[in-house]
Parts: sequence; structure tokens; C-alpha cells
Amino acid sequence: MDGELKKRLKKIKGQLEGVERMLAQNRSCEEIFQQLQAVRSATREVMLILIEDEICRTISPKKKKLLLEKIKLLFKIKQ
Repeated sequence: MDGELKKRLKKIKGQLEGVERMLAQNRSCEEIFQQLQAVRSATREVMLILIEDEICRTISPKKKKLLLEKIKLLFKIKQ
């Protein structure tokens, strides 16, 4: 789990650094927004991993599957 999160966070960090460079280069809003959308998507994935991990550690196996399905649906809807 930790390796996966570190990998994803490193990717997000790189994406944000790219946004900083794009701003310094006066790139178009469209290009910057596209990169920010990628950051938002990657951040959402990290949040989902953390929530799933917490559920797996604290919720009974019976309730876990249903709750994970609902959370994934919520994340899909909120995009």
C-alpha cells in the first residue's frame, strides 16, 4: 500500500510542478486546466485508496463490500 501511495503522490507532485512551469511560460488556460484535471483525478484516486484501506481495517467483511461499492459510486458521481 505505501509504495503505491508514494508512487501516486510523486506523480501528483510532478504534475503540480508542471502546472507551475506552464504558468511561468504563460501557457493557455486550456492547457493548464487539462493538467489540473489530471491532478484532481490522481488526487481522487489517492483519496479512494486511503478510504478503502481504512474500511478494510475497521469494517466487518460483511459490510465492507457494500460500503466500498457505495463509495466508488459516490466518487464517480462527484467527478
